[in-house]
Amino acid sequence: MKYTLITGKYQPFDDTHETQVRALLDKGKNVCIAVQTTMRDKKNPYSIEQRMRMIQDRLKLEIFNRKVVVSVIPNIEEIIQ
Repeated sequence: MKYTLITGKYQPFDDTHETQVRALLDKGKNVCIAVQTTMRDKKNPYSIEQRMRMIQDRLKLEIFNRKVVVSVIPNIEEIIQ
């Protein structure tokens, strides 16, 4: 199965992020959400566990149906392709 990869800190996972995922799903895409680890501070108040739970709560059915997978990745500074 192929997936479209989207990455972010998701501090928090909000309506805009959900809309982005649902737009991809509406196009028939499967989505892999890669949540970046970050140190908690004023700008990044949510733990990785809290952010994963936010995503899971909003996308339960899509995760259950394997249209969406969620992974944790390190805080990426650069992507070279």
